[in-house]
Amino acid sequence: MWKDFAEIQKSVGKNDFKQRLNKIYPQVNKISFDNAILEKLESQDALVISADLGWSDVGAWEALKEALQTTPSQNVIKGKVLVTDCKDTFVYNYTDQLVVTIDLDGFLVVNTHDVVLFCHKNSVPKIKKLVEKLANSENEHLV
Repeated sequence: MWKDFAEIQKSVGKNDFKQRLNKIYPQVNKISFDNAILEKLESQDALVISADLGWSDVGAWEALKEALQTTPSQNVIKGKVLVTDCKDTFVYNYTDQLVVTIDLDGFLVVNTHDVVLFCHKNSVPKIKKLVEKLANSENEHLV
């Protein structure tokens, strides 16, 4: 994993970054931090620091929204987006197409070149199960 990430890092800010990222990242072993690092760490090499840092699941869209918003009802938007009468809604648009939302409360909308995800924030935990269902299907390339 380290070698893969180091290879990606070499291209940050360069013209070939997106191409390298799209080539290397999908091949990176999908493994949790616990399995990849902590279970392999010898106890004599570890240190524990007690701190109240809070917790955020950095792999979840809802966690990203919470990290970017300054108030709980604030909308978080990225890209070409028009939001009308929405609150507590997260809209990320990675395309040049306009995404328009009206009267949403507590929703997650992510638009990429491959897929559009639209769900209520309470349904975010179901995304992982949905992605698992994509394996061995006609949409496996999206995993």
